[in-house]
Amino acid sequence: MTPSTINLGALPRLPDGREPRLHDIADKLPLEAGIHLIQAATGVGKTFHMTTSANDNNGAVVFPVKAILQQERGSARRDGRCNLTFAQIEKLSSVDLSNIKELHIDECQIMYSGGFRKPVEVLIEKVIELSKRIPVYLYSATCNIELMPVRPDTITNVVGTFNRTLNVIQIPSNSKIVQNTKYVVATITGVIALEDKPVLAFINSTSKSNAISRHLEAKGITSIVMTSETISKDGSPAMAAYEKMIEHSSVAAGGYQVVIATNCLAEGINFNDDFHVVSTQCEAGLVFQQQGRARKKATHWLITGEGTDQLVIEGDQLLHVHEGGRRTISHSESVLADKCQWQDPVYRDKANLYSLMAEHSPRGYFGVQIIHQLNDYGYQCEVLALTEVDALKTLKNISRKALLKAIEEHGLPRSIDQTAHPLIEHLTATHDTVEFEGPLASAIKWYGKWDVMQCMGIRGDCWQVYSKVNAVGRKWLVVMLRDIKHRDTVSTVVAEYKKQLTSTRISSETLDKLTSAFWEQLMPASSEWEWHATEQNRMRLNLFRFLTGFVVDDHDHWTLPDPYVGWDVPLSNKDNMAFKRREKVITGAGHTTEAFCHATGHTKKTIADAKTKIIKQQVNELSM
Repeated sequence: MTPSTINLGALPRLPDGREPRLHDIADKLPLEAGIHLIQAATGVGKTFHMTTSANDNNGAVVFPVKAILQQERGSARRDGRCNLTFAQIEKLSSVDLSNIKELHIDECQIMYSGGFRKPVEVLIEKVIELSKRIPVYLYSATCNIELMPVRPDTITNVVGTFNRTLNVIQIPSNSKIVQNTKYVVATITGVIALEDKPVLAFINSTSKSNAISRHLEAKGITSIVMTSETISKDGSPAMAAYEKMIEHSSVAAGGYQVVIATNCLAEGINFNDDFHVVSTQCEAGLVFQQQGRARKKATHWLITGEGTDQLVIEGDQLLHVHEGGRRTISHSESVLADKCQWQDPVYRDKANLYSLMAEHSPRGYFGVQIIHQLNDYGYQCEVLALTEVDALKTLKNISRKALLKAIEEHGLPRSIDQTAHPLIEHLTATHDTVEFEGPLASAIKWYGKWDVMQCMGIRGDCWQVYSKVNAVGRKWLVVMLRDIKHRDTVSTVVAEYKKQLTSTRISSETLDKLTSAFWEQLMPASSEWEWHATEQNRMRLNLFRFLTGFVVDDHDHWTLPDPYVGWDVPLSNKDNMAFKRREKVITGAGHTTEAFCHATGHTKKTIADAKTKIIKQQVNELSM
């Protein structure tokens, strides 16, 4: 199918001197029954055309965003446009569309990008059904046709004048850009220093939004965090500010210098005042939506990484293409992949593919690709340098060694917000806040999980393990312990490899082979390539040694104690009761607990955590 293009800027001006808008060339759009995709960027007047055409032709309009639907319904009533049907996507199944002559659907990428709600599947079925007898128009500026669960019969690109500059701040990070709190704060303070006006910053992480807000408040900059929860809570400051912003279509009306928003404000809500709109790198279509909240004068900013890797869709696969080659990103890597509730497997696969792309797009690896995509959408991207951001490029996080020494001397607070705690007072006096806040928050979280960590039979002190395993390994441990199935799998594999450690003297060559095989079983290199990167060699080795019972001294000498001793670990009262119940199964079959643990790699703790059925199976296997 060859898309047709209508360039509004190339058409004759209207009698009043204006450039034609979408409704002025409505007769050039397809009129026959079928699915017609209208790819139209911000500013061509698609919303006015949708409602006006539906009013003139007894049609219906569907807006995925409730706020914009209510806004357009009110506008239509004021203008006397009453011969159309407004449909809210959540209630579409109950709307009578049997007599309408055309259907208009705004932001049609909802069919794959917002697809974790059953009403979207109802919408798709309505599109397929109605397109057999009437024209169904799908509108989007950023729709990815490869991900659409329906195939359009025609595609029309409507091009208008779109003179917007997007100022890009690139930072040296391959991680998710939103995780780089200090750079986000520096960008926000930097843009205010350049021009003092309100800021709408999109930070799609509630915890990071709160951290950024704290930093801004410490600098004397007022801010409010808006999430779907905070703007819905009666009487909350966020809800009060949100309602004023909506009422006046103004960011400044909220009363704060900086509004930090998750994607609850990314679509359908328009602001007409002059402000800065700041996005942190994410899927390009979502950046476009965020920046599109500014309908008139505004200054546009994007924080990205410097990476030149690419995410490429080929068929039903997402590929990470880099200088050294390419790899397929599996569905298991997406935190959204298991949440999709589609009933139709085709729709589910499309939504899962988008969720994979959306999950990986915020990473600095793909910064340059996101910039190029936004150029394709019509933005003129210019890479700028801000003094505040440049100053941070030489500012590094506090070292683990320095942080652990400070914790030993001053203790550990319960949370990062305990500013009066001796440790935080000490760190504030000796370091910039952005140098220690992230590492300290990580250390507090680690300490809170330590009791649970020990259920894996890890020996040693909490901070000793913290010092020997980097952030990547510590995160894996925390995530692994959170999931019962994952924890059981790891416990089984650990027990298997403990059996192979038959001597307290193990050569480095043997240890390296066991470590490599261990992680290939738990974290296959084909899908978890970053885990197997060269810079993670030390982490993988140390984590393997801790999991299999090694201990390390202050001189970094690792030893494996007699395996007969390692099984007898201390238990809480609750765990001890569970252990006693399962111990009866072991001793009842004529085994001692010590012999059973040595043969299977279990400890008293892993016996307590295991299901009785599993212990019975292992006892039976030993008895055969």
